Order: sequence, then structure tokens, then C-alpha cells
Amino acid sequence: MLTSTYQRLEHHNGTVRLASATVEPRPAGSVGPVGSVGECSVLLAPAAIGVCRSDLREINGTRHLRRDFGHEIVGTVAACRPEGLVPVGQRVVLDPHPRVRRTSGFAELVEIRGERAEVAAALVPLPDDSPAVRSVFVEPLACVCHCLSRLDEATRAAGADPAGPVAVIGAGTAGALMATVLSARSVPVTLVNRGRPRLDFLQERGVLPRTALRTADEAAGLTVPRAIVATAAADTAALGLAARVVAPDGLVLLYAGTQPGQAFADVDLDTLRREQLTARAATDSKTFQLVGSHGATREDFTTAMDLLDPRTPQRRELGRRLDRMVTSVLPLAQGADLLNRLARGPFIGKPVLVPGRPYSDAPQGAAS
Repeated sequence: MLTSTYQRLEHHNGTVRLASATVEPRPAGSVGPVGSVGECSVLLAPAAIGVCRSDLREINGTRHLRRDFGHEIVGTVAACRPEGLVPVGQRVVLDPHPRVRRTSGFAELVEIRGERAEVAAALVPLPDDSPAVRSVFVEPLACVCHCLSRLDEATRAAGADPAGPVAVIGAGTAGALMATVLSARSVPVTLVNRGRPRLDFLQERGVLPRTALRTADEAAGLTVPRAIVATAAADTAALGLAARVVAPDGLVLLYAGTQPGQAFADVDLDTLRREQLTARAATDSKTFQLVGSHGATREDFTTAMDLLDPRTPQRRELGRRLDRMVTSVLPLAQGADLLNRLARGPFIGKPVLVPGRPYSDAPQGAAS
């Protein structure tokens, strides 16, 4: 029998704490939650939750517009109303882009409510044999797949070489995933980061070879036809670095987070990214195309799961590389200390929280 009380992580005034919660009651015979005619609700029992830099920005109050604390969720549908919307017992990953209301994802249970179509769209079926810890990468990998699809579209529209070199600016999770996928496609890729520690981490873990990794200083002579800005935030330094390494009339794809009103080279970056537009940008030394990418579709989630399917021999290495990015697999009870520490210090790799005991599919050698 499913309990109505559970533990979850909440944040207030820049601090995360472990709290007890009670599932919101529903009046007898209602179709949706209280006061929501025609709406649906799902209880999701997470098996693993990945920590994303956007979670830390949310804790610190520096994230704009979106609020979806704990969104890299792999779990099982524990209850659903009305019945049949999503099968109880179905393993899923959360797509955080549909418009639903939900509680913290760092929890033993997640309460999800909204219109029927939106709730169904938010829960993407996951194969039963997909490892829980590895599958926390499905959501960020889906966003990466969407970004690379936008890059392919812009490349074709420009009549450029789809196998031409790419520079990825930013060696966080998104940038590392982009570089890894491009490398698996045999596309020449250079991952550029302002500092050395993230690059050393990826090299030491065997995620990417040293030849694909450069600091900004080491990329001084680099020129490529295509660049992707994959930093957590689209700051002037990252955009300037992309503009420096891209060839004249090349492509710069904007994946990094933006703020309303933010501009670069007289281009409204937030509108360009959220509406996935293309604009001509000019600096003192060159002109280039600036292309926006935002979110992910259900097709992108399918592509991401296919890339991680262990039954596909030629793709097993990609999953192994992602496993090596996991830095810790900790029980939910230790999550508040972890998130408070990460929100105030360096963030490298992919920490994962699991309700209760760690799962047996945790990567070998993952360190806390």
C-alpha cells in the first residue's frame, strides 16, 4: 500500500533541507486535484535523480523563468488518476518542458498535476532494462540531441559540411555530452573550457581524449566552421570565445541559458534562443550566423534512449563514458548536505541521489 507521507528536499532562502510531506488529498470522485476540473494527477516514485547546475542556480536564486527543482528523474508511476492515463508500474523519465505543476523532484514521491495531455507528455516511457543511474542522463542528453539537430539544420541551410569540425564552449555536463556524441559520430570536435579542472576530470575519467580538450588560452589559434556555446549561462566571455574561434560566415549555436533583455552583437539572445531563431551577428573582425536552441521534443527523448541502449553494440561505449561522469551515488538523506555544498562551491561531474539504498547499477568506482 502506498504511503501518503514521504521525504523530500526543499530549498528556502538559499538553503536546502530534508522535509516531511503529505500527498495532497483528493475529494472522493474527483477527476483531478482539488479545484481543478478536468485535470489529472500522477504520483511518481523516483529511483534516481541527477543533480543539474540549474538546480544549484535555483537554490541560489539566479535562475530565470523556470522553476523545476530536481528534474533529471528516473522513476516508476506509483499512482495515477484517472486510471489509464499512464500505466501504474511504468518506468519513466521526466520531461520537464510540458506545463505541469509538481513538487520537488528530489524526493521519495513526486506529485504531478495538470491537464491530461501535458501530464502524459511529461512522463516518457523508459525500457525496463535501462539502468536507473545511467538513465538520469536521458533528459540532458535529449536536450543535447535537440541542440545537435538544430546544428545540423543550420549547417544544411548554410550549405556547409555536416561533418565539419565543431568547437564546444563549456565543459559542464551539456558540453561534455555534446562533445562525446559528436565524437561518436566521427565529427572532429574540440571541447574548450576557460579553466583546466573540468577538462582534467574528463580526461582522467576516460570520457574524452586529451587531444579533444583545450583551455581558452590553448584555443588561441583554433578556427572552426561551427561552434556551440554550452556554458550554464551565456555570458560575454563565452560568447566572445565562440565568436573568436568560429570562421568568418560560420555558425555559432546558442544553447547556454539566457536572460530577458540580454544581447550580443545587437542580437536579442533570449528571444533568439527561446524561439529558436537564426540571426546575422557581427563583431569587429567578422560576421557569422547565430542560431538558437531550446528544450527537447519527445523524438529527442527517443533518440537519447536509443543512444544509451545497451543492446546496441556500437553504442555501448557511449553509455560507459557517461557512467564515468558520475561522481557520487548517495541516498536522499545525504542530499541536503550535498546540494548545499555544491551550490556554494565547484561543480564537476554528475552527482546522483537515490531514495533509500543505492541501486546496484551504480557506476563502478563512483566516489562520494
